[in-house]
Amino acid sequence: MLSMSDTELGIIVLSLKVAFFSVALSLPVAILVAHVLARFDFPGKTLLDAVIHLPLVLPPVVVGFALLLLFGKHGPIGAWLNDWFGIVIAFRWTGAALASAIMGFPLMVRAIRLSISSIDTRLETVARTLGGSRTWVFLSITLPLAIYTFVQSPGGDAQATRLSLIAVVLSIAALITSEWLTRRTSKS
Repeated sequence: MLSMSDTELGIIVLSLKVAFFSVALSLPVAILVAHVLARFDFPGKTLLDAVIHLPLVLPPVVVGFALLLLFGKHGPIGAWLNDWFGIVIAFRWTGAALASAIMGFPLMVRAIRLSISSIDTRLETVARTLGGSRTWVFLSITLPLAIYTFVQSPGGDAQATRLSLIAVVLSIAALITSEWLTRRTSKS
């Protein structure tokens, strides 16, 4: 019925690869930054928050150009990565993963920060008074509670399931329409 060429399969695999590495690159850093922003007050906190949200307010072309300047073969970070490790970022799938990670980073930080902020700090305080280190408290109490809050949708699982099903139906309808139009134009 619907078959895909090797090129189309390659595009899907590339998209999944970029998405996976984008999340893998940005998620650990986003968790730590969100924790710092949610639980600590320090000079420059507002400035840090503003810098983190820059990719959301700047035009994508500006962010892309800045990444190209930094991670291109002649950029300070790109030249270092190329000279020392033989890693080329610009115009490769790694560059797409890095750009996706940077563009999605503020959204991750914001969602995780809100999740961490919603956790009662008394739980962490009690765990610390019972002898838990800051790291242990974060890994065993804060992070699991934040993940639970983070993965929950505002309307619960039922709403998330409905929205997912609607997205799947729309995608299938678009694919079938595309195939139908392709066949129809090829007959003409």
